[in-house]
Amino acid sequence: MARVEPPDKARLDLFLDNGETAGVAVLVGSELRIPVEVPDDLIPPPPLLWAVFGVFYPGRDAVLLNGAVADGTLTVEYALAAGERVRFRVRGGTVREAVLIENDAVVERVELSERGDGSYPLEATYRNFPDYRELKLELESFEYADPFPPDIWNPSGT
Repeated sequence: MARVEPPDKARLDLFLDNGETAGVAVLVGSELRIPVEVPDDLIPPPPLLWAVFGVFYPGRDAVLLNGAVADGTLTVEYALAAGERVRFRVRGGTVREAVLIENDAVVERVELSERGDGSYPLEATYRNFPDYRELKLELESFEYADPFPPDIWNPSGT
């Protein structure tokens, strides 16, 4: 389940088939908040997690390195504070892909499908290549809600 509160808050709750919570990740701007029991490397870095929601957000401290347009697709690359780079592909005003690059190799990728009625991607696939992990998220339903209580943006243990 995902909850998004524009302009800068998003929460992703992952569940196992039996309904048990597998993990929680909260984004507030560039800050990733996860409970202490969730391994740091299980959740994509903030720019890629924002991309899962179809949001172009390299981060407040990201530095633009280059950009180009080819065949109607904008490609932009940013340097991140930790030394990695993040590259976005945007077509038709929609984020289609975001990749994390370390030592000139793509180590993590988010690929997005077309947008659904609610302007969010119908499907997002996250891949962590070094760890051979893949997570596919599918939009099943979309609804507008009243603002969420402030405590959901601080998962337990953070």
